Amino acid sequence: MESSLFSPRWYRVAGLRPQLRAQVELKRQAQRGTPWYVLQDRGSDEARRLNPVAYAFLGRCDGSVSVQQAWDAQLAAHPEEAMSQDEVIELLVALHSRGLVQFDVTPDVENLFHTLDRRQRRRRRGGVNPMAFRLTLGDPSRALDPLARLVPVLFSGAGFCVWLAAVLAGGLAAAMHWSELLLDADKVLRSPGYLLMAWLMYPLIKTVHEAAHALALRRYGEHVRLAGISLILLNPVPFVDASAADGLRSRHQRALVSAAGIMAELFMAALAMAVWLAAQPGVVRDVAFVTMLIGGLSTLLTNGNPLLRYDGYYVFCDLLDLRNLATRSGRYWAEGLGRRLFGIRTRAPIDVLPGERFWLRVYAPLSWVYRLVLSLVVGLWVGSFSALVGVFVGTMMLIANIGLPLWRVAQMLRAAPTEDGERRRAAWRATATGVLMAGLLGGLPLPYNTLAEGVVWLPEQAQIRAGTDGFVVALHAVDGQRVRAGDVIATLDDPQLAAQRATLVADAAELDVLLFRAIDLAPQDAPDLRERLAYAQAELARLDDKLGRREIRAQSDGLLVLSQQDEVVGQFHRRGDPIGYLLTPAPTVIRVALPQQEADLVRSGPSDVRVRLADDSASVHAGRIGNSVPGAATRLPSAALGDTAGGRIATDPGDRQGLTPRQPVVVLDVELADAARSADAKRSELIGARALVRFDHGTRPIAFQAMRQLQQLFLGHFNPST
Repeated sequence: MESSLFSPRWYRVAGLRPQLRAQVELKRQAQRGTPWYVLQDRGSDEARRLNPVAYAFLGRCDGSVSVQQAWDAQLAAHPEEAMSQDEVIELLVALHSRGLVQFDVTPDVENLFHTLDRRQRRRRRGGVNPMAFRLTLGDPSRALDPLARLVPVLFSGAGFCVWLAAVLAGGLAAAMHWSELLLDADKVLRSPGYLLMAWLMYPLIKTVHEAAHALALRRYGEHVRLAGISLILLNPVPFVDASAADGLRSRHQRALVSAAGIMAELFMAALAMAVWLAAQPGVVRDVAFVTMLIGGLSTLLTNGNPLLRYDGYYVFCDLLDLRNLATRSGRYWAEGLGRRLFGIRTRAPIDVLPGERFWLRVYAPLSWVYRLVLSLVVGLWVGSFSALVGVFVGTMMLIANIGLPLWRVAQMLRAAPTEDGERRRAAWRATATGVLMAGLLGGLPLPYNTLAEGVVWLPEQAQIRAGTDGFVVALHAVDGQRVRAGDVIATLDDPQLAAQRATLVADAAELDVLLFRAIDLAPQDAPDLRERLAYAQAELARLDDKLGRREIRAQSDGLLVLSQQDEVVGQFHRRGDPIGYLLTPAPTVIRVALPQQEADLVRSGPSDVRVRLADDSASVHAGRIGNSVPGAATRLPSAALGDTAGGRIATDPGDRQGLTPRQPVVVLDVELADAARSADAKRSELIGARALVRFDHGTRPIAFQAMRQLQQLFLGHFNPST
């Protein structure tokens, strides 16, 4: 108890006589039935919120009472709730840094306060993103004065109805034109020209966003005293300091101030949606779409998302009356993990108000997972343009989301008390946990496999295809008939081919006569006539080849399947069009499409192959890898493998057939060893059906599998040319 109540630095502040500055205003707020007190400087809008215990201590400090006397009085009056000496020092440092308190400063105390303040600033700078810098420009009140007359109109019932109608109409229009929006989004996110347009427009949209915050503050009689520009990835983004909202008594008022920027962006996105629908393709339509993308996407993913500490987070906290949720949830988890894993006791456990425990439990892990996923997505997207920049951005974000939390755990271990050997026990537990995790990740073998989708495929020799263009004039075999290789299945005819052949025969005969005469009478014309005659003879040979392929023959023995036998005669077919197929004694083939990175692993060594067919998912069939298509394919074997038909491979939204993958794939065949012997009727029903294929690579440690997955992920998305 003594180690948490007393501080070795106390003697340096015990004689200090603090008091609030004259311009500091006190406001009372209530949160979940608990009173809180806000100290706010009316000139600078600097504010600090105090709990009842801190407020009771500060209330004793009127300039005539020393810190020691105020602390002794509080300890005597409320010994169970009294602040520790370290907490008193931290409170005075925080109030001093904000200019809310003054006292008779001695040189030693002034040095103490500046030293502690520098430590706090260093801790805060430790979490600052090195890719973002902030430049302050001053008080924006004069620039906002011309807009002040709009405040009563914008923040009124009628203004809200107009905003709601516009946003609902824009959302409905977006849902109706979703496929077109996806096509444009894909074009924008891949084109450097569109990205430059977004880079130029983003500061303009954010200017309106920040102005909305400032005008919302004016709605409740407060003002923004500071504005500036943040350089995020060298992109100038305006900001305003709306901390004056902390002094508003109503949490609904504070929520509206935080939500004003989100509402402004959504309104701009709705107006841009209307322009995008009405405008013809061109610059105006592109600008409207980029505006819509920034206003909608940033609201959904970042600014309006409560899992990130932006506007949506503060709206969420104010509406649900949750004080400082992100920090307190992180501390809640740190205390719990430290106590359970490392045996660390917390000097001042977090206070949990009624109804808060659920949010404290779920917020930190959800926010951490979301930030981690978002960091990975952003790094991969940037890496598609430049691998070097993508690696840099991804590394910085992963350090912020993984490295810093681990560093905080180490700091917590260092801060553990030493009197009872708690630090020693915590260090041993941390070491044991680290060794155990390293052993599990690096030494425990787990099944390692690759999952892929395929379709039941026909060998090329089993497919009945038209050998040339023409109409089916005769059918020499029927559905269900067993045929042998070389048997004629159908006959094609194209009257134009016969007419063209007759014309070519006549032309060739005429050219032959002209050439014979030219040799004697006009030798200079002979070379040209020879070329024309050779061309006519080549065309005649090509037509004869087509005429020879009018008979469609079976390429192997098997059972003939003609799904539309009654409609075959009279149909026109192009060369290569399928007419039917044969069920042959050969094994059933599954044609699989794999991303190139996964295909390298499948090809690199022997794999135990297992297949589940769609119509009989309970049965597992053994298989073996057969032929593979050389190189990478830019077209899927079947639309069933693409995401538009429920498959796993992402396809190009511009391909209505769903056969063009976003990234080239490797196509290979898997031959089933046992499923091919089923009845012919059942095999006929399987053709074209989807199948799930598993390539088993044995066992590998978790660390090995994770590293390979990351390698495949980066190689598949990063641009190797930069």
